[in-house]
Amino acid sequence: VIAALVLLGALGFVAIGYAVAALSSTQSGAHAWAQLLTMPMLLLAGVFFPIAVLPGVLRPLIAILPLTYLADALRQTAMNGQHFVPLGVDLAVLGLWVVLPIGVAIRYFRWT
Repeated sequence: VIAALVLLGALGFVAIGYAVAALSSTQSGAHAWAQLLTMPMLLLAGVFFPIAVLPGVLRPLIAILPLTYLADALRQTAMNGQHFVPLGVDLAVLGLWVVLPIGVAIRYFRWT
C-alpha cells in the first residue's frame, strides 16, 4: 500500500512539474515557480510539524496542497495499518493532482 501511495504521489508531483514547465517561458522561470510551489508546500502540509499548530487562516491553502493528502495517507497506512478504503479522500485528491496538471501541461506545452 505504501509503495502504491508513493507512486501516486510521485506521479502527482511529476504532473505538477510538467504543468510548471509548460506554463513557464524560460528554464529559470520554471525553477523559480517550482521553488515557489515546493517550499510552502513542505512547510504547510504537516510533514515537519502538525497542521493543528498552524494558523486557521492557512487552512484553505493547506486543504488544496497535494502533499497534505500524501502525508496523511502515508501516515495513516504506516501508523494505523489503514488500507485504500479508508483513504478514499486522500486518493481522490491525489488522483486529481495527477489528472489536472497533466491536462494543463498537454494544453499549454509548446516545442519552442
